[in-house]
Amino acid sequence: MGGSFVSEAILHKEAKGNGAGIPLTVTGRKTVVVSVEGDYNATINFKGSFDGIKYYPIFLENMSTHDRTSQISIQDTEGIYQGNIAGLKMIKTEITNYNSGSITIMARAI
Repeated sequence: MGGSFVSEAILHKEAKGNGAGIPLTVTGRKTVVVSVEGDYNATINFKGSFDGIKYYPIFLENMSTHDRTSQISIQDTEGIYQGNIAGLKMIKTEITNYNSGSITIMARAI
């Protein structure tokens, strides 16, 4: 996936419960694009880390509505989100408040 200047990963694949996704190394990258797909009822939290150990909320912008958020907590909020990750080492997504459905989250850092 991607070229030498791109990092990509599937953070959650058809997730059906609460949990942290696979972290994506973003060292040296400036922007992340996250795709959220599925028919679900849950909260998705966007998080970033300076050291790869402690994670904190990061704000991403919904590319359709231009709303900035650190979490998606509305049922079935599929979409593409983008944000600045300059200076971070890792990003990840966490699913909380899971009630039903399936969620796939992919990320690309450029």
